[in-house]
Amino acid sequence: MTFSFPRLCLLIVFVATAIIASGCSTGSSIIVTNSTSPEDVINILRQHNAAVSTFYGVGQITLDTPDISNTAGVTVRVSKNDSLMVEISGPFGISLGTGMVTRRQFQFYNGIDNSLLVGEPTPESFRRVLRIPVEFDDILELFTGTMTVGRAAAPGVIPSGIAKGDEYYIVYKSKKGNIEYVIDLNKAVVSSFRRHDSTGALVEEVRFRDFKERDGAYVPTYITLRRPIEEQELTIAYDVVKVNPPDLTFPFRIPGNVRRISLKASG
Repeated sequence: MTFSFPRLCLLIVFVATAIIASGCSTGSSIIVTNSTSPEDVINILRQHNAAVSTFYGVGQITLDTPDISNTAGVTVRVSKNDSLMVEISGPFGISLGTGMVTRRQFQFYNGIDNSLLVGEPTPESFRRVLRIPVEFDDILELFTGTMTVGRAAAPGVIPSGIAKGDEYYIVYKSKKGNIEYVIDLNKAVVSSFRRHDSTGALVEEVRFRDFKERDGAYVPTYITLRRPIEEQELTIAYDVVKVNPPDLTFPFRIPGNVRRISLKASG
C-alpha cells in the first residue's frame, strides 16, 4: 500500500495526536449525560477514592480559632483503613509533637513537655490537639482529599444532581439543612463541600484545590476546613504528596520516661 504525500501527512498528524491525547489522559474524568444520576457519579468517585489506599504528604498546617492562630510544618502518613500519623514541626525542623491514631486508640506526644495524651479517637480527642473537633474518618478524608459523598447526609435522604459546565453538584436536603458536594468532572474528585443549617447559615465548608496526579489518582495540595459560626479554620498546604508509596512506615516512638495523660471518654 502506498500513500500520497497529503495522505501521509494526515496519517502522521492523526497518530501524533492520538499519542499526545493518550499521554495526557488519566482515564479518571466523568462524562455526564441526560441519563446520568447522582448515584452514577458517586460510584465513579468511590472508585477514585478506593485507588488511594495509603498517602504521604509534607507541607504546612495552619490553625486559626478564637484561642489560637499558628502555622507549623506537618508530615502526614495515612493508611485509609485504620491509621493516621501526623508530625508537627517548628522552625529548623524541630519536632513539636507527633500524633498516632487508629480506630481503637488516639495518642499524641508533646515533645515540648514530654507528655503523651492517650484516649479514644473521638472528636474531643482531636479537639485537644487541632482545636477543632472532627471524626476520625473525616480527618482521614480531609488529609487525603478523598471525601465520601453522602456520608455526612442524614439516613434515607435521596440526593439530587445537576451538571454546570465542568462541575457536578450533588445536594442532600433535609429538615436539618442542606449538604452540597461539588464534583470536578475532569478529575473525578470532590472539589468542595458545604453544610448549611435549617436557616440557610453556612455551618461548615471544605475546599480542595491545586490537585496533582499521583499513581493514577488526583489528590489536592491545598485544603481548607472552615466553620464560620465557631470561627474555626484549618488549612493544609502540601509541598510533597505521594499516593500508595511502597515504603510507607509509621515510626511513632516515645521516650520511656514520658508523662502519660489519659483522655476520659465523654458520656
